[in-house]
Amino acid sequence: MRRIKNNAEIAAWKIDSIFEKWLSKMADNSEFWKKAYVKFYQAFDSEYYKKGLIFISKNIELFLGEVSEEQKNYYITDMVYSLHRFGCMFDEYFLYNFPNLNTEGRESFITDKIRWSYYSKMNTPEGNEIFNNKKKTYDLFKSFYKRDLVFVSGEEDKNNFIEFVKKHSDFIVKPYNSSGGRGVCKKSVTDEKSIDEIFKELTLNCGGSVCEEIIVQSDKIASFHPSSVNTVRFTTIKDKDGIHLFYPLLRTGVGNAFIDNATAGGIFALIDSESGIVRTVARDEKGNSFLAHPNTGVVYPGFELPEWEKAVSLVKSLATVVEDNHYVGWDIAHTDAGWIMVEGNPRGQMIMMQLFCKTGFKQEIENYIKNI
Repeated sequence: MRRIKNNAEIAAWKIDSIFEKWLSKMADNSEFWKKAYVKFYQAFDSEYYKKGLIFISKNIELFLGEVSEEQKNYYITDMVYSLHRFGCMFDEYFLYNFPNLNTEGRESFITDKIRWSYYSKMNTPEGNEIFNNKKKTYDLFKSFYKRDLVFVSGEEDKNNFIEFVKKHSDFIVKPYNSSGGRGVCKKSVTDEKSIDEIFKELTLNCGGSVCEEIIVQSDKIASFHPSSVNTVRFTTIKDKDGIHLFYPLLRTGVGNAFIDNATAGGIFALIDSESGIVRTVARDEKGNSFLAHPNTGVVYPGFELPEWEKAVSLVKSLATVVEDNHYVGWDIAHTDAGWIMVEGNPRGQMIMMQLFCKTGFKQEIENYIKNI
């Protein structure tokens, strides 16, 4: 299941009332009250409930395969309860091993719904807008990109686009307001006619498009998956004690994908923040594990990232640029010229970090928030 992004849908996950809170607490220790809690949402939020059943069935099939009707009904009840009680999406329910956790264990996780409240405590709307707007991001972080970009939204940008494609006939296109790798594609300009055709296509994207010079990664990082730019996701948290590196991840593409995002099936491995050595197998968002990359056979555990101290230095510098944003997920790539910034995300996911550590980070994040 893909995570719901619409703010209205995010808000819909919980009915904020005294009765709901009382009923949720009763449901923690009683199957009877748990069923009553689910019936409450079935009655008072029936449209959301019906939509949820579709995704529940898909995730039960994905993670468990065929189950009996009795088992399915149990999981439906527990998954609906976990959504409204803990903010746990239906894929997270299995990835975080909710079936085998008690209330305390479940409450320890920063679930998909809960994470939004933490972002608002750590970041400002003004700071987020810098990252949401790719042009503002580039203008502020240009010295860290170390590659050419051009922004295309209307006829006034055509001359800049023509100058760009003279230098870079092959390039990457990102929709202006996209995230998570959605809509990202490669383009090639072969003649003057194709320039006009591609330019027209790019301006039709909602808000326009960003054209980027293709990143040529170093051979060592490319060894995992040569056709995608494999990156390190560095999450930084700033508090009164400084800048903290929050469980960095190696992200690699798979198959024919040229991006390493989870939406394209990318797989992730946890990196030791001190040494820069990969310390786990890789995993995807379906819960599959990989000792070695499925296409190239390169082994994950023990792999040492190049120039790690320089990578750490880069992200710590990046974290100081937008002063009021205390939580950002940075994607950086390694080239023959060193580490470069790919992009920053003030709402970076927390699912893979917790999945690897097999424990929730709620208390850890709250301790940082108290110290901001």
